[in-house]
Amino acid sequence: MVYPGHRSTGCIECRRRKVKCDAAKPECYRCTIRGHICPGYPDRFNFRPLLAEVVKQGRRRQPSKSDTTTTSESTSQSKSGKTTTISSCPRHTSSIPLSPSTAWELPSLCFFIDQYIIPSPDGVSPGYLRFIPDLYHVQTENSCLKSAMLAVSYLTLYNRTGDAQLYVNCRDNYGIALGRINTALNNPEFILTDKTLASIIILSLFVDVNNERHNLLNVHSLGIYRLVKLQRDKLVHSKNGLYLFGWAVSHLLIQSIIRGEDRHVELMHLLNPDDLKIYELKFARIVCKILAFRSLVKQFTALRGSMAGPALDQQEHNLTGIACHLLAEIDAWDRDMPPDWQSALLGLPSEAAEAQPGTFQCIVAFLSLVSSVRIIFYLNLIQWCNVCGDLLSPLRDSLQLEDDANTASVLQSRIYQYLRNISKSASDALRESDNNGVRSGSAAVSLIILWPTWLVVHCPLSTPELVSQSRQTLNIIGHKIGIKLAVILYTLDSGPIDKFT
Repeated sequence: MVYPGHRSTGCIECRRRKVKCDAAKPECYRCTIRGHICPGYPDRFNFRPLLAEVVKQGRRRQPSKSDTTTTSESTSQSKSGKTTTISSCPRHTSSIPLSPSTAWELPSLCFFIDQYIIPSPDGVSPGYLRFIPDLYHVQTENSCLKSAMLAVSYLTLYNRTGDAQLYVNCRDNYGIALGRINTALNNPEFILTDKTLASIIILSLFVDVNNERHNLLNVHSLGIYRLVKLQRDKLVHSKNGLYLFGWAVSHLLIQSIIRGEDRHVELMHLLNPDDLKIYELKFARIVCKILAFRSLVKQFTALRGSMAGPALDQQEHNLTGIACHLLAEIDAWDRDMPPDWQSALLGLPSEAAEAQPGTFQCIVAFLSLVSSVRIIFYLNLIQWCNVCGDLLSPLRDSLQLEDDANTASVLQSRIYQYLRNISKSASDALRESDNNGVRSGSAAVSLIILWPTWLVVHCPLSTPELVSQSRQTLNIIGHKIGIKLAVILYTLDSGPIDKFT
């Protein structure tokens, strides 16, 4: 092989256009001001193999020492009357090894797809990152989605193998992805594409897998919210767009719950019931209303001392009516539950679920999320009962309580049952991962069930047995599945209990 000499240091686009490039990294300034995505720079060490014809000519012109010796020996033997056959050694061909930065690319992508993506076979059943296959299939070599996918793929495989080169690769691609996303966000043509939103979602996943949250805040959540708000009308009218919308809303709602944020008002405007064709998104509207009820109870508790007479009675009546309406909506959602969901709720996989075990585990994990939201709602109802007393007849009727039943005690009993269901579902879902950690989709299920498990650990009504079992689940998710956020959640001695109520 020969080295062709020094080449231009400009980016590929500037070299194609034959203009001077400032060679800035990760993207040149000329491409940026033109509104183009800079394709990057060619390999500075671009070696090329010699052609076979050149190799043959070189060997003929300059015979090796061994060839000269063999020829002279055969000549001397020929002179002595002996016939000798000269055999040529076979020429060994060796393939050019891949560089360390690309040798792990395909194994990392395959591992990530197997562990973190659960497709939806019928388009209705829940999945995880089910928008990735279609979007990644048509991505270009220098797109922000490719860089984001490589970053999280290298990271997930690094967390399993510990190979240092994988971590170098994931950090390099994370930086490249940030630069390309920034360029896309400044371009009116690219900011509205599904790939740009998908890239930010993948980077938010990178933050969780590598445990880079600060005070449980994912730094990419604000970007996800602004893009979803900007693209909302376009997203809900396409299959992949609706999947992106559902993932983003779930991510934002979970963060709002665990951090005690009041983002429900903003999210409620995005959830038009006429456009919600995914079953789990219908529950997202209920979650927003539960968060609104939580906020109203907090405000009422803080201002109750300054209220009296008819104003106090009217506010108590209004909040009780909201609580009853929420209970009715939850009951209606339960009645409309698809058959596969009902089977999963009872722990009885249907025939379709047995054919798609990843989908069944995904349904079970999502039902754990639903149970965790119910727990938070019931905790707020208990707080409301403590404020207004146990003489809330409309609420008791909605809960279908016996005459002699204590409202708070019944709610505590239901909370305990939900806590047990979450703990059992998490243990069952990760049982195979506890043994070898190779079951397809185990990481996706772990990410869904991570926050319900964390809630069980820090819920004031959890028993020591449930807390211990849930901590063990977090330990498996963190060390065997490789989601490092779970390691920190496992080591926390206490959680922000006050944020649940």
